Amino acid sequence: MPCLRTQRRWVVQCGQILGLAGGLSRRAAELVAEALGIGGMAHQRARSQWAAASDIRGRSVAIITVLTLVGLDQSVLFRLLAAGCISGALPPSCLWSNEASALVFPGAGTLPPAAGRCRPPPSLEIGSP
Repeated sequence: MPCLRTQRRWVVQCGQILGLAGGLSRRAAELVAEALGIGGMAHQRARSQWAAASDIRGRSVAIITVLTLVGLDQSVLFRLLAAGCISGALPPSCLWSNEASALVFPGAGTLPPAAGRCRPPPSLEIGSP
């Protein structure tokens, strides 16, 4: 029983990082999909699959669906941190870059830790910055 509780907790946390769980707005979900480097329709299908799932097995399938689409390269950690920050599942994250001798922020939706939280998604209004 304790193992199943731990698995449930991990599955929910993974779903939140990937933008599948929770009440994300449509724009925030699009930004998460963009940060992960996957198509918006594939992410939307995975979100629908997550919402329709009633058990840990169905939610795990939704997570695997997204993770199989995420490309494995040198930036995968950056993309996952940025997605978690945009979705609100992770605090603002940064990594140390030896090449630049500075903190590097994972994506466009993140800010330095001093700022306290992620930037809101850009406005969709015409003429907005």
